[in-house]
Amino acid sequence: MKYILWQVNGQGKDIDRKRVLSLAEMQKLVGGNIEMVWRGEPYKSHCLIVNEDGRLIGLPVNQKFPQLLGDVIEGLMQKNSKGGYDFVGF
Repeated sequence: MKYILWQVNGQGKDIDRKRVLSLAEMQKLVGGNIEMVWRGEPYKSHCLIVNEDGRLIGLPVNQKFPQLLGDVIEGLMQKNSKGGYDFVGF
């Protein structure tokens, strides 16, 4: 699975994994608690993972996504076997 980490300077960095990113891995990449932001209709489009407290802790504007703060992880949502959804790569 491949995700893209969009750093605040607008540079994209590929993240290749054999499994989905864990909560702890996503938190480490964005520097804190995570929040999902949809780019289109929920559960049918790209999903972005951001730092939930970005504004409170003063994170800088992300140059790729100027409406968001801090580093951003981009991926897709996919229905899992338990009826829920997983944040998966491209």
